[in-house]
Amino acid sequence: MSGAAGRRRLGGQAFVLSLTRKTDYALQALVAMARSNAGRVSARDIATQSGISVRLLTNILNRLKHEGLVESTRGTKGGYGLAVSPEQITLAALIEAVEGPVRLARCCSKEREREQDRCNLEGTCLTKEAVRRLHGSLRHFLSQVTLRDMAWDTVRLNVGVSNDNGHVRVSGGSCCDGDQQPAVG
Repeated sequence: MSGAAGRRRLGGQAFVLSLTRKTDYALQALVAMARSNAGRVSARDIATQSGISVRLLTNILNRLKHEGLVESTRGTKGGYGLAVSPEQITLAALIEAVEGPVRLARCCSKEREREQDRCNLEGTCLTKEAVRRLHGSLRHFLSQVTLRDMAWDTVRLNVGVSNDNGHVRVSGGSCCDGDQQPAVG
């Protein structure tokens, strides 16, 4: 993902694909809005609840407002709220609103015609097509997960990967079930 290649250590393993802090904070804010019964939530309340600085959160909320995902109202009953229903906001749309286009590798970018976006291995790359297919699957998955799924923990994995040697299907619980791994069969 664009800008999302930060390394995290979990259980001794390094994970390269992860949400950036900005995207994570944006997701926290959107989930708070989706779960709010009042319809509006103050930036200060979201920041306090999530442990995010008000200044950083306000910048993120302004970006989300500019992208049409949230709206704001001033005044005593003001605050931030969703501009569209949680079912209409996908994880892909959120990432793109905060970070720009989702891309797994340089060769997956629509902007790769520009010299600075072109991979120097593109002409000889042995994994280009596989990476592009993986990117397409990842992009499709992120486009299927909605804010509603994230807010009420209904994200389910059902990923099928096939190749010339057979069929591998991964299915099962949520993507982050701790030690529980999805069944492979």
